[in-house]
Amino acid sequence: MSTLAQLRQRVRYNLGEPTASASPRFFDTSINNHLNEGYRQYQCMLIEAGEGTFALSTDVNLVANQASYALPAGWVKTKKIERYTTWGTMPLERFERVDVSNVTVSSNAGDWYLPTYRYEGNNFILEPYPTFSQTAGLVHRYYAIQAALALDADSPVASFIEPWQDMLVVYATIKELSAKD
Repeated sequence: MSTLAQLRQRVRYNLGEPTASASPRFFDTSINNHLNEGYRQYQCMLIEAGEGTFALSTDVNLVANQASYALPAGWVKTKKIERYTTWGTMPLERFERVDVSNVTVSSNAGDWYLPTYRYEGNNFILEPYPTFSQTAGLVHRYYAIQAALALDADSPVASFIEPWQDMLVVYATIKELSAKD
């Protein structure tokens, strides 16, 4: 797995200027910005392709009489939300209120509580909301954009395999050359 410093060095090699001190035209900050721009774009494309790359999961505590739950940091897209039950996990159905109202209060508790969900702002809303509390009542499987590469020792996440890193180097090289023309 290449580090930011190694990726930047590969871009410099492609540009024909192997060191920053020998480079009056290409600055480390600009190369780093183009590498991170490409890193984010490739992540978005892979997420949209639905390959499972960058999929994360987090447990969500159910809170009595609370319908709104915050989306995780970096969240881009939900893969699925499941309800933990004694017989395993049960997927929740996404239900957008367009023409029909959904039930907002339920008498079901425990394993029989299987709400639908929808999005509102930076939250997902459970309908009906739970009338009980449960630690780790849901598991939210989602896609997230990874943090930008900031330090020289930072590396792309392990699921960002070597051929994609090669594409990052080519992307940053082309952006650097086109910015200088």
